[in-house]
Amino acid sequence: MNKYVFGNNFIGYDPTTYEKSKDPYYGYSDYGAGVWNAGTAAPVSTVINLAKSVKIRALRFPGGGGSAHYDWKDTVGKNRIHFLFGADEFLKTCAQIGADPVMTLSYFIGMKTTRRILWNT
Repeated sequence: MNKYVFGNNFIGYDPTTYEKSKDPYYGYSDYGAGVWNAGTAAPVSTVINLAKSVKIRALRFPGGGGSAHYDWKDTVGKNRIHFLFGADEFLKTCAQIGADPVMTLSYFIGMKTTRRILWNT
């Protein structure tokens, strides 16, 4: 059986694409939906142990429909204010679990620019 067919998603998205508030809550993305502890800059050990116990072999990030609204360029580098669980953290988490990473990239180029042009936001 191909391990990539039955992988799991780690969800990441930009809350400004869904939230109507002036101050969107970034916690969901900053902490990888509960996978990442930004205070210790490490994966949450309970999540790692659960993933190992169910033998997850492949992880996709950002998984699901949110990947169309996820500009990966905002999730790399050391000086981030938001998206504290980004590509680097995802790869570290995969390594601790022993799962192969599968990166999902949006086919939109510069989603923020595209959003402004199409939806005037």
